[in-house]
Amino acid sequence: MSPGASPLEIDGLSVSFRTPEGLVPAVRDVSLRVAEGQRVGVVGESGSGKSTLLLAVMGLLDHGVVIEGGSILYRGRDLRSSSAEELRRLQGSEIVMVFQDPLTSLHPLHTVGWQIEEAITCHRDVGKAEARRIAVSALRDVGLPEAARRARQYPHELSGGMRQRVMIAMALALRPSLILADEPTTALDVTVQAQVLDLLEDVRSEIGAAVVLVTHDLAVIAQRTDRTVVMYAGSIVEESSTARIFRRPRHPYTAALMESLVRHDVRPVGELPFIPGAPPAFPPPEACSFAPRCRYAEELCWTVAPPLRIVDSDHRSACHLAESFDGEGVRTK
Repeated sequence: MSPGASPLEIDGLSVSFRTPEGLVPAVRDVSLRVAEGQRVGVVGESGSGKSTLLLAVMGLLDHGVVIEGGSILYRGRDLRSSSAEELRRLQGSEIVMVFQDPLTSLHPLHTVGWQIEEAITCHRDVGKAEARRIAVSALRDVGLPEAARRARQYPHELSGGMRQRVMIAMALALRPSLILADEPTTALDVTVQAQVLDLLEDVRSEIGAAVVLVTHDLAVIAQRTDRTVVMYAGSIVEESSTARIFRRPRHPYTAALMESLVRHDVRPVGELPFIPGAPPAFPPPEACSFAPRCRYAEELCWTVAPPLRIVDSDHRSACHLAESFDGEGVRTK
């Protein structure tokens, strides 16, 4: 691995699903860099390719999914060309993933302590007693009460919030440098969600890891990330610092997502904002994928696909109107 290289660099990644009709693109020409200790949020509607992107990084795509091109670098090493043994060494120790639903990710026939211990012994040359000590300590670190007793319990004996804490403990027990979190709080109520996100941030800050957080929740993105990536129809349509994107989005899709937030201070109670239409069926059109749902679409948008380009400092947008779009509409010159 190259010294000083970024924890994650993705260049031109394209992923497709095998179907009876042929290959259907799920991730299209995605390039993304995550710096040391950085918190990157990936947001977009269901089907935009967010989870597929993370699974590709982890090497967890099933046999019906094909990586058609691009590279995935972890600290300068191309994970796509790494051997199975090299990937096993990295996965779970240096690169970890916190999944969306801990009940389906944890094995129902083993205690949660045993499952954490297994992850530890796979990557460290330690005895059973030491692995148990590390596992209990990890459960204690994530705020699970009576950690030693909880370690002897099975997943179904724990609440949803407790199970997610177990998943985080398992992921962070070996002090990784890259954490991939795929909707880690979707099934939790808002109070437990905040506790889990606080916990993830506290532990991340302690070990100095970089985080890629996939979520539908723009409020979480605003509060918990340094940089925001917006995906639509398998592609990145906007990327910049989180503060810059929330201050002035440069893509109509990003602005529409922000308008869809339920805010009682700016609209009457009961009036639910939404984006009309639906994401395109795959394969998406050759022109702008968002044009059928965009109130600002012009003739060019229906005929030519906009490239993802820098429009302001480090702010990237895939919109023909990005320079004149101010987040509330298109300014006339």
